[in-house]
Amino acid sequence: MRATYSPEDNKLRIYPEGTRVDSILTEAEYAEFKRDGYKWAGKQECFVAARWTPSAEDWALELAETIEDEDYSAEERSADRAERFNGYLGKRRDEAHGHADTFEAGPSAFGHQIRQRAERQAARHDRHRGRALNQWSKAEYWQQRTAGVIAHALYRSSPEVRRGRLIRLETEQRRYGNMSDRWKAHYELRIAYERAMLENEGGMAAEVEMIAGGFIGRAQIDRVNKSNVTGRVVSVQIGRKVFNIERLGADVYRAPTEEELAAFHAATKERKAKEKAARPTAPPLINPTEEDAERLQAIWNANEKARFDARPRGEEFKPSAVRRMTQAEYSERSKGTYARCRTIDVSEQLKERRRNAMGYEVAGRVTVFKVRRSDAMHNQLYRADCVLVITDKPQKPLPWDLVDEIREEQPTFNKLLPQIEEIDRICRLGWLPKEGTPEIALFNDARYLGWVYFDSMTQFGMTDAGRAALAKFNEIKADGGTPTATGILTTALRSLPPDSQGQLTSR
Repeated sequence: MRATYSPEDNKLRIYPEGTRVDSILTEAEYAEFKRDGYKWAGKQECFVAARWTPSAEDWALELAETIEDEDYSAEERSADRAERFNGYLGKRRDEAHGHADTFEAGPSAFGHQIRQRAERQAARHDRHRGRALNQWSKAEYWQQRTAGVIAHALYRSSPEVRRGRLIRLETEQRRYGNMSDRWKAHYELRIAYERAMLENEGGMAAEVEMIAGGFIGRAQIDRVNKSNVTGRVVSVQIGRKVFNIERLGADVYRAPTEEELAAFHAATKERKAKEKAARPTAPPLINPTEEDAERLQAIWNANEKARFDARPRGEEFKPSAVRRMTQAEYSERSKGTYARCRTIDVSEQLKERRRNAMGYEVAGRVTVFKVRRSDAMHNQLYRADCVLVITDKPQKPLPWDLVDEIREEQPTFNKLLPQIEEIDRICRLGWLPKEGTPEIALFNDARYLGWVYFDSMTQFGMTDAGRAALAKFNEIKADGGTPTATGILTTALRSLPPDSQGQLTSR
């Protein structure tokens, strides 16, 4: 017997050459031979193992002693297969023509003394027409199979597919790192073979030393991404899009000239400068001074006491105090989702800026700075969080002036009072206006001041603070005042409850 191996399709073949394998092997051995992947290919007149394995190689060595290179390439085998299919095509066409000629030569009408015989003759004549159509459909089928075989052979031998096959082999080699020595040697030889074939077909773009500023075709590369494992180029970024180049040939890349590279660096530097200028500055994390920490803590206590007084519980309100700890202690206590210590965003309202369960921002619109905070010392409702001061880190003052400046840019009582009637009209609608409309912008401004509440698109309305503002507006109009006059608004502001003066309140 003769055994061969083809790296093109990774298959082992055993040619009996006049000897039957089942006559050499026992019944149990032949069954094991089949289980290890060998199947009889009648047209090739050999046993074929669909893929190389150590056990399949052992059978080839046992039956043929040596394994030769397959001298019958995949392209030649595909050509023979296409020729065989073309023969089937010609045969079906001839049969279709024969049946069609027989049908055309027959009479247009059948007559006989016996009715049944005449009907049989007519049915026999009609069958020639059906067989002609059937053979024509079979001829078309073999024509499609022939085209498919040729296209598949061309596809498998194309450089793009070979590059993809090489990448897959290298990935499998890394993934199965603890494989046996025989598997390792097999992968090394297959990879070496694919690399040698690719060198003759133009190489790989992934192995070219690319730089930002070079060209893929006519497009200039903005960024080159390399694999941390192989060190080869995996993809390139052109504009905002990323393109994989692992299946491309080495000739797709063109190195830039000195003038092109200098112009690219200048354009990149200018673009980054514009992006940096347009990028919003991140709010700083501040470790407050002792004085500022006490001041911020007093504000948090006052806000929490207002909530406590609104729902008396028959007990005395207990304010929280500033806490102090080292950086190591804070790091240890801030781990995990439910840690008692964490960093928070502080808004222009000097509250923690966050999102509610529905995803809407509450307690302010702008993050002015960040501070560290701790849960209340005792697990008790209506206890303010504690401001944290890190004792072994530098302390800085809080930006109180910036807080006032940002707060002035937000909706205020004076700015919004003249539109209180429009806000009341919106609250009487059955459905909240769409995003992007002036009505929803006005509603959100009123919500910022605590004049309205929002639970869903159909559950919203005026709060107590909003109704108080509306009553004062009507009072000013009844007295003949002008709601837009600053003096009248100042007087109205002093006469309203403190909760309506720019602070968010619950429903």
